[in-house]
Amino acid sequence: MSQNQNIITLTDLYLKRGGKPILSNLSLTVPRGKITAVIGPSGVGKTTLLELIGGRLRPDTGYLLVEGLSVPDLGRRDLFELRKRLGMLFQNGALLSDLDVYENIAFPLREHTRLPEPVLRQLILMKLELVGLRGARRLMPDELSGGMTRRVALARAIVMDPKLVMYDEPFTGLDPISKAVIFKLIKKLNKTLSITSIVVTHDVGEAIQIADFVYMLGEGRVLASGTADEIQNSARDDVRQFLQAQPDGPVPFHYPATDYFNDLFNKDEQI
Repeated sequence: MSQNQNIITLTDLYLKRGGKPILSNLSLTVPRGKITAVIGPSGVGKTTLLELIGGRLRPDTGYLLVEGLSVPDLGRRDLFELRKRLGMLFQNGALLSDLDVYENIAFPLREHTRLPEPVLRQLILMKLELVGLRGARRLMPDELSGGMTRRVALARAIVMDPKLVMYDEPFTGLDPISKAVIFKLIKKLNKTLSITSIVVTHDVGEAIQIADFVYMLGEGRVLASGTADEIQNSARDDVRQFLQAQPDGPVPFHYPATDYFNDLFNKDEQI
């Protein structure tokens, strides 16, 4: 795809933290107007990828373009301007506990715009209507269920009409009904608002169903990529192990250790 067809382009991205490589020569693209899923086991750098895209982290080497802008090279002001065009749904919702639903969604608008109160009110109610919670606008965060919390957080993520929305484990910890609601909303909002979505998740079933394109990360790089059918038909053993939820395989059950019986009966060794 040409650059104008991709909202994000990563090339040979390398990042280490605490001396340990997190991402190593990672390259991928995110097409505009589509839902791209990033899957993989815990600890492979999925959430780190979102932090890089949003400019919270900077790679050690490599190129990262969002909307044609090199994110690692942006100054503070330009980075803040870019972030206004990005929406983020955090795993735990990250609502402000001392503000009600209405004011949580109003917060980005009050921070970044000078809209008259009647206009601001209409925008908030429109976004709440999209997620089905217009009637809950005066509830406090501690009065919300887990699914409602995610929906309020989603309304806040889209209140500035972003070009890109990033979802960090949006299905984790939800009951089946709430999970189905979030699933439906991601697809609905992507189409209705003509936005681009990145869904980071280890829920394989939801990722395969919702995404136009899927990347599977492992060992700090892309292990497999393609449509849902292409990913499911991957010949790689490690990809098949993850998709089929096999407890042992290329990713072993046992952490590397010395011989078990020698270790068990070696009384002289200090624990």
